[in-house]
Amino acid sequence: MIRTRRGVEAFLKPLVVLFFVVVALLFALMTAKGFREPLTPSAPGEPTLSNKLHRDLADILEELGSLRVHRLRPQWELEVGGNARLALCAETLLVALGTGSIICVEASTGAVRWSQDLGAWISAEPTAWNGIVFAGTANRLLFALDHASGALLWTFTADGEILSSPVVSDGILYLLADNSSLSDFSNLLYALDAASGALLWQVDSKSWTPSPPTVNEWGVFTAGSSSTVMALEKRTGEQLWSREIEGVVYSSLPVGAGKVFVSTIDGWLYAMDASSGAVIWKQNVEEFTPSSPLLAGDSLCINYYETRLTALSPEDGSIRWTLDAGGLMMIPSCASPNRVYTYFPRGVLFVLDARSGKRTAAYAFPSDFARPPRLGQGQVFAVSTDGFVRAYPAPGIDLVE
Repeated sequence: MIRTRRGVEAFLKPLVVLFFVVVALLFALMTAKGFREPLTPSAPGEPTLSNKLHRDLADILEELGSLRVHRLRPQWELEVGGNARLALCAETLLVALGTGSIICVEASTGAVRWSQDLGAWISAEPTAWNGIVFAGTANRLLFALDHASGALLWTFTADGEILSSPVVSDGILYLLADNSSLSDFSNLLYALDAASGALLWQVDSKSWTPSPPTVNEWGVFTAGSSSTVMALEKRTGEQLWSREIEGVVYSSLPVGAGKVFVSTIDGWLYAMDASSGAVIWKQNVEEFTPSSPLLAGDSLCINYYETRLTALSPEDGSIRWTLDAGGLMMIPSCASPNRVYTYFPRGVLFVLDARSGKRTAAYAFPSDFARPPRLGQGQVFAVSTDGFVRAYPAPGIDLVE
């Protein structure tokens, strides 16, 4: 029997991909395991380095053997031709293109429901609430679209570029707009009626940030280039407190258990009393953290690019575990509060136990990730550098423990 070239390629490609996936996982696990403990000289009676490596290898193989590895194939794909940002809403996926268009597709099939051209660069993920899709653009306009049809409901003109996603809480939409002045980095915080777009209040935070504010049941929290953390009353905009810290803040501020957590670009991590702004603890983690901290279960997780993931106690800042070569953290975790999701741009996604830092599942993808994937409804949605949005069925990805 003569096997055609196409047949040989079809036979070999899955084996080659599987081989590299296994090698990548083994390397990641060895790196993580090797960096969890410093290699110090052995004291008398302690295991030698060779015994330690033998023991670590056995642990690695045991962890690898217990890991559920899912090799995924796309359920559907949509060619978008370039930069795209994704947001999940009910049974649809919202795709915002840098060219200024928003596409609403069926999450299960990829069928396009509607497409709307907003005429300017969309710099952040859209937000959906109560049948309305909100998207801000670089030409200072906030658009409110009907989620079912894409029809324009209303617009709001801000005094600056809208660079972050809108946030909706209790029927109020919160929006940050940069006034484009590189000299003072002012940032206007707006509160709008989410249904009508009517302005409720606005505050100049005088502090530029690319990240959206954080809102809880009573307050709005933001920080930025001026090294000032602010808390405002959510319905009136009245300042509740303001606190100077060390360092510039470019990420959002998670709030939980009566605290607001602040991460600076030069490595300071703060826990502040959400009601008063008093500093409860602070720790210098000595490295730039590109993403917001994440509250997962009873741990506070911070990320240093792909090189390290650390979980701390929200109560006192003590380190609970550290995982090197852990990947980039996905925020927010859309599933169990005791899970953390990390990914490598090369196309691998891990599920971690937030309590121990141990990987519990791995997903290998045939395409890379141009942006953080989105999870929901048993699927992973990803934008790749070849200009496609793809949906992958992922068993167990969002099961709640």
